[in-house]
Amino acid sequence: MRRLSLRTLGHLPHSVHSGLDPRGLGIGIVHLGIGGFHRAHQAVFTEDAMLATGETGWAVSAVTQRGPAVRDRLAPQDGLYTVATRGRSESGYRVVTTVREVLDGPSEADAVLDRLADPAVSVVTLTVTEKAYRLDPAQRGLDLTDPDVRDDAAGAPPRTVVGRLVQGLHRRQARDAAPLTVLCCDNLTDNGGLLRRAVLDFCTLLRGGDATAAWIDEHVAFPSTMVAGSSRPPRRPTSPTSRPRWACATTRRWWPSRSGSGSSRTTSVRPGPGGSGQGRCWCPTRGRTS
Repeated sequence: MRRLSLRTLGHLPHSVHSGLDPRGLGIGIVHLGIGGFHRAHQAVFTEDAMLATGETGWAVSAVTQRGPAVRDRLAPQDGLYTVATRGRSESGYRVVTTVREVLDGPSEADAVLDRLADPAVSVVTLTVTEKAYRLDPAQRGLDLTDPDVRDDAAGAPPRTVVGRLVQGLHRRQARDAAPLTVLCCDNLTDNGGLLRRAVLDFCTLLRGGDATAAWIDEHVAFPSTMVAGSSRPPRRPTSPTSRPRWACATTRRWWPSRSGSGSSRTTSVRPGPGGSGQGRCWCPTRGRTS
């Protein structure tokens, strides 16, 4: 059996391939934390949005956080993978073409920072789990005593997600790149507000950090989001809890207009009744990735 790749994509039936040519997609999104949830849900939303609008500049540069395993699995497939959908009203397979680049954060740090500073990129999304933000629970801000945080602030190749993000934003500032929207999609109440505070806290450790913080405050938006789901590694079958609807509180444009993709914009995101974290918002299909 031939492995999925750009070379074999054209031989697949139309029922499993949207017809979107990955070679013609431009990268407009950097995603930090290329896990199963992003592949099964957010990348699918993004492909749906491009199909609905004809805007093809929203492909994803995905960044691993802890090592090259996912990059090494997806590279032979040219970033392509399959989502299996299971539900009462629909089931089937779909090849997702949205991920056009996978970078390993620890070993390709400079390439990641360059991509974050790329003027063609206007959205950064994150699914890295709560612990990765290195927050101080008592202060609900960044733990400024964390050794890795302090090493990142001293200029070492970044090991923390906040350090990686701020170093990328600093490079973006130096290149006078366009404004950016940063979407935290992890299960934290007021996740956008928490990430914004962590980023600005990190700036207090930097030489010249006041100027960087002022630039971020003016040019970078941190909307809160409501999203839920789970899945497994790319070469193994996985059953997410559900395909969610993705709600983001923002006043800036952050996605292709009129996407019809399962994502939506709102002026406020709050936990639902009986919910925790951001709240949960479901739609009725189930999916798998492979």
